[in-house]
Amino acid sequence: MLHKAAKTSTMSIRDIVKKAGYSYPAFYTHIKNDDLDLSILARYSKALAHSFSDEIPEISEYLMEDKPSYGNDLSYTELLKDRDKWRDKYYDAVEQYNKLAKKYNDMLEEEVRKRK
Repeated sequence: MLHKAAKTSTMSIRDIVKKAGYSYPAFYTHIKNDDLDLSILARYSKALAHSFSDEIPEISEYLMEDKPSYGNDLSYTELLKDRDKWRDKYYDAVEQYNKLAKKYNDMLEEEVRKRK
């Protein structure tokens, strides 16, 4: 299945192997292995942008290993404080924008009056 995915890819096998972090000869060793370690297949999966999860559902565990953390280590109170900080920054930015927009409109009106 690895060989089939590589052959149907738009990338060359050399590019796939390089992107997966293996040597060119290693690829041929890997495709001959009927019991290929899922961590190896996961690296090819990322290189090929092909999940193999239809064929091997267990591979999803390996594909999720590098999943970034999105602040799961913050407490609820810390998340609320962070939310409030960004909300306040947003309100300040909107306020500054409104002041600048008013100033700009005043300048335009003044320029129009001068031309009359």
